Amino acid sequence: MRCGFDPYDQLVRYKCWHKNGYMSSTGKCFAIGSSTRQCLNVFEQRQRDFAQGNKISLEDLDSFNKLEILNSFDINCGINDATDNEGLMRRASVPLLFHQDPKKAVEYSGRSAKIIHANQNIYDACRYYGALIVAAIQGMAKTELLDPDFYKKQEDWFGSELLQENVRKITEGSYKRKNGYQDDENTFEEGVLAAVNRGDNTDTRAAIYGQLSSTYYGYKELPSRWVEHVYAVKFITCMDKWIAYQSERCFHSNQ
Repeated sequence: MRCGFDPYDQLVRYKCWHKNGYMSSTGKCFAIGSSTRQCLNVFEQRQRDFAQGNKISLEDLDSFNKLEILNSFDINCGINDATDNEGLMRRASVPLLFHQDPKKAVEYSGRSAKIIHANQNIYDACRYYGALIVAAIQGMAKTELLDPDFYKKQEDWFGSELLQENVRKITEGSYKRKNGYQDDENTFEEGVLAAVNRGDNTDTRAAIYGQLSSTYYGYKELPSRWVEHVYAVKFITCMDKWIAYQSERCFHSNQ
């Protein structure tokens, strides 16, 4: 397995999910957003063109690993006017894998979203979200994660690309308005229930809260009666350990 960020492989796996239900708890793709669907259609067409132009079998292209050839493949298939929140719903694995290098974790959190959602606001939101997950892994307190000056204090993680103004305003606390913000009472369980029971796009609320808060609270704080009913829990636990192993391996191989 190669170390590093591999957006082509990411798109291949999304395509497998879309076509064959890869890693889906139901065995088939469900609840795919329009932006992701459009992006994958573009990706598949580019694969067909690329295979023909480089005389590569289309069947072999998903597992093709000759980087000197793949580097010329345009992986930016994202939709510029995308406004959905799917990018945030599936970001955690990126900062978890690259957390030992916060700058890379933030950069790749954004780039891994941008290949699907080219909207700059989504890109910046995912970068900031990745930074929060890295900070949670580092053991920062909740007050530090929610600090309106968190971005300023960790600005070096974001490199030369500043956050868009409307995203920055959210990081500074604009979300703390009546009926728009609720404390989790310092437990993962209460936080998830609060997120879901507020209604209105509950899967999104739970996914975004769950990724960050489970990182903050840790596996042992997840309700055991919930964990035992998670689909393929042993496989997911194994994948978690693999991410931790790969994180160490990739970080030290780049030193």
